[in-house]
Parts: sequence; structure tokens; C-alpha cells
Amino acid sequence: MKMPRQEMQARYKLFDRFVLKDQKAYYERAIERNTQAGTQVNRIRATFALLTGLSATLAGLIVQISFTTGTACNPVKAGSEPASYCGTLEIVIIVLAICSVAMPVFGSIFSTLSDLYQWDKLTN
Repeated sequence: MKMPRQEMQARYKLFDRFVLKDQKAYYERAIERNTQAGTQVNRIRATFALLTGLSATLAGLIVQISFTTGTACNPVKAGSEPASYCGTLEIVIIVLAICSVAMPVFGSIFSTLSDLYQWDKLTN
């Protein structure tokens, strides 16, 4: 079956517009969406890593400043009552210690999520 040239050009334009360009637009949107999702997950993982380091550092700093020999909250220090804020500092240290253990867990959950959906592989 031989078609006239104009009909072939019209069919090509239809195919180009509704198949090729539509498929290209779909994949461009998918890549953009996956790039954005991968960026968000990586940002969350980095935030949890930062919070882990900050909480561990802050807990160590508070212990060093407040609970070592010769400080106000040292329970071994003879002849003096611990300062009134020592109980609060103990609670803060416990919370920071829990955070320094829990934050890497949350970060690894997002690492697993990133590996599961493989956003970075689709966009590269």
C-alpha cells in the first residue's frame, strides 16, 4: 500500500508528537521527580548524621564540664551539696545519649529507603 507523501508526513508528525515526545516528557518528569526524592533522602540522612555527632559531642562536653573532679555536680566531691541543676543535666545527658544511638538508626532507615527505590540509579 503506497501512501502519498503528505499523508506519511502527517502520520509521522502524529507519531512524533503523541508517542515520541510524550514518552520523552514522561521520562523527563520521572527523572526530575526521582532526582528530587533522592536529594531529599540524602539531605535527611546527612541531617541525622549531623544530629548524631552533635548530640554525642554535646553529651561529652556536658559530662566533662559538669561531672568531672572538682566541678559542682561531682558526686564524690566531699563536703558540699551538688548544684540544683545537676539533676537536669543528668536528664539532658541521658536524652543526648539516646539520641546519639537512635539517630544513626533513623539514618540507616533512609539509606535502606534510598537503596530500595534506587532513585540515584534512575537519574544517572
